[in-house]
Amino acid sequence: MKPKFIKTPQFKDEPLFTLENTMGLLIAILIIFDLKVETRISNLLNTPLGMISSMLIIILLFIFMNPVIGILFIIYLYETIKESSNYSYTTQAKDNKLKQLNPIPQMEVEEEIIQKIQPIINLGNNNNVTFQPYMDQKLNMTLL
Repeated sequence: MKPKFIKTPQFKDEPLFTLENTMGLLIAILIIFDLKVETRISNLLNTPLGMISSMLIIILLFIFMNPVIGILFIIYLYETIKESSNYSYTTQAKDNKLKQLNPIPQMEVEEEIIQKIQPIINLGNNNNVTFQPYMDQKLNMTLL
């Protein structure tokens, strides 16, 4: 008897550019080239309503599409939300916040009095006084 070979296709005849492949490629390009959405949109995503809607989109991506697309979308959302939270704390915003938290100190009462008092001026009385320490002659220093 002659053996029968069963023809099994290794690859399915699917088109190359499906919706899943296109979305995965688009999100991968956004992540790799670090392309972000506008700051208004990223700030909107950082609100509770934006987080809830993002979670719904992620759940729908996991249900109806390939899980890889959902994971890529989670990575992109994380980077976008992280960037929008850092955007609010730029150096200018930090400086303004620190100026509000640390106001210019007012002069204390002691400092005002010291500034008002005239410095003591010694009008040449005993200017040539020198200081020499008193040495006790009985001082005996022994090494132990």
